[in-house]
Amino acid sequence: MFYVADSLVQKTQRIRFYLRMDPMIAVLLAAANVEWTIGRCILFFSQTPNVHVHEQLQRCHGLAGYNELWKRELSACDPSFPPLTQVIQNWQPLKEAFILRHQLIHGRDTCSESMARDPIKYMLAAANDLEEFAALRGKDLHARAPIRRRRKAIAANSH
Repeated sequence: MFYVADSLVQKTQRIRFYLRMDPMIAVLLAAANVEWTIGRCILFFSQTPNVHVHEQLQRCHGLAGYNELWKRELSACDPSFPPLTQVIQNWQPLKEAFILRHQLIHGRDTCSESMARDPIKYMLAAANDLEEFAALRGKDLHARAPIRRRRKAIAANSH
């Protein structure tokens, strides 16, 4: 897999290496990278305490789930945040690429290098779109995440 500190260039190189060696693994790595990058954006830009964001991300599945979580945590709370479907410039081809990911992860299909090439291209582009979006807003998704905690209630009887 990848480390948080791995740059997009390093991830892309690893995915392309696997595309030649094992295209099914390359598709799954590229998809995981997209999901990780969406999750990092939500974690970095949400105003919700980290523990709650992590809980929501644990329950999030598929692009539709990430899109809904993005809306709930970012777009609905701050009108300057565009929908995820606009941040990722090729949303429809990405959705189609994730069909292959779904088929592979559930053992419903296999793929060759040529079959994996376009889906991986759209997955890498989506991760790049998200990283650029974060950078334009002053965030490095590979840095330490900001810590947001729930505010503690002040006891009424404390003096």
